[in-house]
Amino acid sequence: MMLSFRAWAGRGWGSAVLLAMLWVGGCAAAHAKDPLPISRLFEEPFTPQDASGRGDKWTRLMADHAQRRAAEWESDLAAIRDLPFPARLQAVQERINQRIVYRDDPENIWKTPIDAYRTGGDCEDYAIAKMLLLQESGFAEKHLRVVTLAPAAPAWVHHVILIAWLQEKIYVLDSPKRTPGSRVVALDDYRDRGREVVWAAWNGGYVVRAPSGAGGDPSATPARGVFAGVPSGALRVISYRQFPLQEKLARIAADWLIIHPWEPPLTPAEVERLRLLRRYYHEPTPEHSQALTGYEVRKLEELRRLRQAL
Repeated sequence: MMLSFRAWAGRGWGSAVLLAMLWVGGCAAAHAKDPLPISRLFEEPFTPQDASGRGDKWTRLMADHAQRRAAEWESDLAAIRDLPFPARLQAVQERINQRIVYRDDPENIWKTPIDAYRTGGDCEDYAIAKMLLLQESGFAEKHLRVVTLAPAAPAWVHHVILIAWLQEKIYVLDSPKRTPGSRVVALDDYRDRGREVVWAAWNGGYVVRAPSGAGGDPSATPARGVFAGVPSGALRVISYRQFPLQEKLARIAADWLIIHPWEPPLTPAEVERLRLLRRYYHEPTPEHSQALTGYEVRKLEELRRLRQAL
């Protein structure tokens, strides 16, 4: 039975109950028969389950944040604590988008606010900092969700946002590269509102849903249609470690491969090479090609043509 948001909130489920539920059923993955839209994240009391590895990362991150705070964090908290809730949403959106310098993160390292303030971050780091700042200012945690959106073909990349329930509406707080003027946007006006939810988190628990028809680790599953025309036997997600160095990095840069949480991380030299490859793949200018080998340029062009043909 689906519960309304009001009915669920009225049951008074707290953080302790939600955290206890994380271990029920051995944390098996939940697979939805139907796509899970953003709008339903405040409608059902989803049992927090996770088999993607994100839940463990989230728990460690929350514990780390509880012990380490930047001086700027305390001043930001003091500045927004007494604002009315609508103004508080906008203030947090602007403040965090200004505080954190955008840095591409090919290894997908989740950062606490103190680390993101100091070294920069990408979409999930903005969303995490905004959720924590709002929650610590008195915004009810049950009204906040850090949401991972499924890839939208043909881009095939995940994206992370913060959503907030306020005055019977859902609002989206996105990262600065995707939010002109750092505006808080109503979900109805959000350009990616149709993308499916893969994972959602808040300070009291989390939920994971694999994209429709997918199994295993949702983060390792390509979006529907991305591999149209590829033989079915080739659809399994392959470990990037089995490819030669140049080819594997090119495939990661073009989002044809991912690094699984259980696999060895890239070396610092590989991370830097991947940055250069991603730059050329997304902005194929002569200047950007100068840092690459002829093989890397040809491979990225080949992957780009294949992506465009899907």
